[in-house]
Amino acid sequence: HKTGFLLDNVVVQEVGLGHRSPSTDPRDPVSLHVQPMQVHVTSRGSYTAVTAAWDVEDPESPVTGHSWAIGTVRGGVQLQNFRSLGRQTHARADALLLQHGTEVHVTVVAENAAGLTTAIYSDPRTVDLTPPQLCCLIDGDSGEDVSYQTSRTLEIKWSVKDPESGVKYCDWAVGKSPGSQEVQPFTRTTSLSTVSVALDASVSHGETVFSVVRCFNYAGLQSTLVSSGVVMVTESPDVSMATLNVITSSVSYYPTRDSHQTDRERLFFGWEGVRDKSGIAGYEVSIRRAIAQFVLPWRRLTSANQLFVELQDLGLESYTTYTLMMRATNHAGRRSDVITRNFTIETDTPHIKNASIRSHWPKQWILNLDWTGVFLSNSSLFYEVNIGTTRGGIDVLTGLETEKTTLRITGVDHTKHHYVTLTAVNKAGLYRTSTYIVTYNPPTGTV
Repeated sequence: HKTGFLLDNVVVQEVGLGHRSPSTDPRDPVSLHVQPMQVHVTSRGSYTAVTAAWDVEDPESPVTGHSWAIGTVRGGVQLQNFRSLGRQTHARADALLLQHGTEVHVTVVAENAAGLTTAIYSDPRTVDLTPPQLCCLIDGDSGEDVSYQTSRTLEIKWSVKDPESGVKYCDWAVGKSPGSQEVQPFTRTTSLSTVSVALDASVSHGETVFSVVRCFNYAGLQSTLVSSGVVMVTESPDVSMATLNVITSSVSYYPTRDSHQTDRERLFFGWEGVRDKSGIAGYEVSIRRAIAQFVLPWRRLTSANQLFVELQDLGLESYTTYTLMMRATNHAGRRSDVITRNFTIETDTPHIKNASIRSHWPKQWILNLDWTGVFLSNSSLFYEVNIGTTRGGIDVLTGLETEKTTLRITGVDHTKHHYVTLTAVNKAGLYRTSTYIVTYNPPTGTV
């Protein structure tokens, strides 16, 4: 109410309440068009500012002045008594010291040329000294909070509320580091809970993108939340440079060759060169004897960090070649091509088929030896040759290794016996040793 005091006389004027439509009665002293009042309450530090704007028209007589007041109840003046604004239809009060949650009511009194007034009351506004409550930001291609995705469409969801002043709007950006926006700059969202974007070619396989959302309330305060990030997985693991190696151990002094082994129950193998920028989630292995004949169905290994594995209780057959197969899986479930390695089970030592070797003396100081067909094995053999002039001696030749079955020795003494020790070693490291005595017998001879 607008009240004037003249000494001992109290003057009371009529005040209209709220919005009134134009009157059809010419005797009505007040006939105003009143638009809804816009009131904003903003805080900076510990101080609060109240801004109000309104629009009042009087078809019968011009509006000559306005006054406004601010209170904590409807029509109240607890925060600011009525102040004249002239014909100004907006006002601002700064540096109000208010507590969080206080309700602010603005009252405007408009006066026309006839001296009649109408009071306009705002809806209450709550003092908001806290930013929006922003939480639960998740990103992924399915609306779930995933760490890896294959789709190039990024979707994020969040929840935000502000009980005091309400959420005004939210912005969203995408970057390759937490809080950055090089992929997509901050953009106003049309929703206060979800948004999606198609990522362009600037985001490649294995890169992590981070979403950031910031929401503002009507008090001008903001909250920001950054996602944990999601890794783009658009390719399968690369095995083009990968190698798979069967690691065999020999039961003898002699090493195994070409992935042959005697153990039928265990297989030890390792690999290297499998690459994926998004990371490897795991490996799968299998063993087969022939196409589509699996001895060991695909089995997932227990750890993605291991590079060596021992398989047990295989029950493999001797004299059989198997194919070890392995493939890698990344975190999005994409499988690599299969890499393979053959290995052979061999359990028998070489056999002696012919008990004699052939010798030939083209010169008295030259000895040719030929043991072709003496040894028999399921895999190719190499030989260790030792020759001496006494039994077990090595004074003529020591530890010669050869894959050939013939040998020429020069500088020998034809007057002495020569003890030739041959050790045949197969690819599994199994061996057979035999000793022969060679004597001079020109021009050729057989022992």
